[in-house]
Amino acid sequence: MCDFFSGLGMPDGDVRWHDAIDSHSDLVSYFEMSDLDDDAKFAKLELTPGDDPLDINTWAFQLDEDARPSWVTNDLLVRWEARMRSIVSRQTITTGTIEIIADGFWILGGDAKVNKMIAGRVLGLRGKATITDVRGGTITDVWGSASITDVWGGTISNVSGSASITDVRGGTISNVSGSASIRNVWGGTITDVSGSASIRNVWGGTITDVRGSASIRNVSGLALLDESAKRHVVTKG
Repeated sequence: MCDFFSGLGMPDGDVRWHDAIDSHSDLVSYFEMSDLDDDAKFAKLELTPGDDPLDINTWAFQLDEDARPSWVTNDLLVRWEARMRSIVSRQTITTGTIEIIADGFWILGGDAKVNKMIAGRVLGLRGKATITDVRGGTITDVWGSASITDVWGGTISNVSGSASITDVRGGTISNVSGSASIRNVWGGTITDVSGSASIRNVWGGTITDVRGSASIRNVSGLALLDESAKRHVVTKG
């Protein structure tokens, strides 16, 4: 399936993984291994999030093989699962402040705070977690009352609930739905806006593919709106 979080289980109980790679075939290439040999000594593994990604106990572990290799013992499966759960748990933060995210993957919730992001992946921003000063990287699944402020670059997707994004000067924001809001847009690209999502105070940037009950207010300056976005501009209120 090659979903996050993927790894290669080794005979000594270790798991080989990379924070930017979800594909098993890419992991095989990265570690200069071969999956064409019937006697290859690694197994493809996955640990996928459940209903609450912040709770490691809801994640499901599986051996992602058509058939279980003969050398894979129950003890190895236990050791691999424990290793993968430990890795994800270490990168799940629900309190405190991270000064800068420059690499790796992260899952954020609670009242966790990030002061700057220049690279890496945030694979979930929940609760009242906040990220400020986004210069690069990828942020997905922004839910609840989570907030992002000062967006200069990077990619943000799957924004829903009552999540908010404020002060957008660059980057790409996509798949905005629910009651999510975007405020103060000077640049960047916003696309795929639906539900009752709202965009307010637009002085620049590009907005496309708006539908449903989504609304756009206070548009001026050099903002570029496609026809679908123009139909959702509210001139009063």
